Parts: sequence; structure tokens; C-alpha cells
Amino acid sequence: MKRTLSVLLIAVLLLVSCTVPAFAETGTVTATERAYIRSGPGLSYSEVSSIDKGKSVPYAGQTSTDNRGVKWYKVRIKSGYGWVSSNCARLSGTGSAAPKTSPNTTSGSIGTVMMTGSANVRSGPGLGYSMLDSFSKGNSIPYVGQSSVDDRGVTWYKVKIKSGYGWVSSKYARLSGSSSAAPKSTAPSANGNSGSKPTGTFQGEQFRLVVQGSSYTIYEQDGSVLQDGTVRSGSNGKYVLGSYEQDYFVVTSTSPMKIRLYLDGVLVGPLTKTSD
Repeated sequence: MKRTLSVLLIAVLLLVSCTVPAFAETGTVTATERAYIRSGPGLSYSEVSSIDKGKSVPYAGQTSTDNRGVKWYKVRIKSGYGWVSSNCARLSGTGSAAPKTSPNTTSGSIGTVMMTGSANVRSGPGLGYSMLDSFSKGNSIPYVGQSSVDDRGVTWYKVKIKSGYGWVSSKYARLSGSSSAAPKSTAPSANGNSGSKPTGTFQGEQFRLVVQGSSYTIYEQDGSVLQDGTVRSGSNGKYVLGSYEQDYFVVTSTSPMKIRLYLDGVLVGPLTKTSD
């Protein structure tokens, strides 16, 4: 009887070991600045840990895009798993295999994809898919509420074309007119910034921006630091935050002083100056 039970137990263990999927962790995520690790892929999720600039954590093979269009990498930490924003980290060492993606799909979120350069529409979200159509700079096509991230970390937008549906790379297009897109901003100067760089504390519903000289810090509602670095003057009235050109703000009013803050090219809210 004991021998029979032992054989059955071994058989069950072998069956379980063969059916449980293996989650291979390939690659690493390295912080390009101090980064918070959150419980989910978005700013609304709680902080579970943090990593300093230059430190790396194992990549868990999954990438997700939040409702602002920002990519988040799933990573392994001591307490389990968490997510790191691509705004403050980079992915490396994944090889040729494309990471598993969790596209942000919202059937009711319809907008427009506008070409910032000549762009090809492909049958899938990546350069390996066949070309279906092409559009010139300035042309717009309907966005159908879905985005995906390829193995290079580039976001692709799903669009409606005459023959059906296709995908456009965010390298040659921008998303507008949906809940996940930034409205077109009105820059104060078409040829660059005029006057001195705005300084002081700017408060919005989601974030607080503090600019002191050539340095800046963005705080979340709970007072935690989202990111910090150096601010510089850019083109078309932009003040670029850090080394990433899609993090910036523009001045919309000087009396009182008001700005629009964009993170990863997405408007995250108007901010008003509250103190010098």
C-alpha cells in the first residue's frame, strides 16, 4: 500500500513539474536616474521599492504601456515583482526575442495619429511585419485605442486604414485627441524660448514642479520624487527636462505664470506658479 502511494505521489509531482510554465528572466533593467518600483505599470500604483541611478534589476520578460503611452518594465525584486517606468530606466540584454507586451486597449478611447515624418503602416507592431500603406508628414489617420511595444522598446499605434487595420511607429507619428494622448500645445515662440527661464514652484493636480536655476525636481501628490535633473531651453518654446526630449514644459501665461507639463510627450496637466 505504501509503495503504491509513493508511486502515485511521484507521478503527481512529475505531472505538476511538467505543466507549470517557466518564467525565464532575460535581460536587465538599469536605472538612468533614481527610479521607484511600483506594484503595477502606472503612476497610480503603490511604491514597493526603489533603485539608484546605475543600478540594475532582472527583467521579468514583460512590458506594459500605461494610459499616457509610457512603457513600464516588469522586474524581479527581493519581495517578488514590480514595475519600472521607461522614463527613468532602460532595458538591455533581451536578445532577439520580443518581450511579452500588455497593450493598453480602450475600446472607447478613439483619437488620431498624426505623422511627424513619412511613415509606413505595417500589418503588426514591429519592423518585421509587412507594409500595408504609407503616409506623408502631416497626414492623420484614426487611432483605434490600442498600442504595443516591440523588442526595441518602441511604441506602435494601431490605426484604421482603407484596407482594414495597421500599425504605425511612434518614431514617425504622435497620438492626439484621446485620453492617452497629449493635446497639441500652443508654444509661446515658434523659434525658441524668449526671455529668461521660468523658475520657482509650479503646482498642478497630479504633480509639483520645482525649478531652481538649471535644476528641476518633479514631485508626486504624496511628496515623493518622480524625477529630477537639469532643465534646458529647447525649440518651439519648450524647456526640456533631463536628457529625454519628450519630457518638457511650455509657458502658457506670464501673469499669472502658468505652464503645461509633458512627460513622455503626454500632457499631465497645467501647473500654476505658487512661489519663487
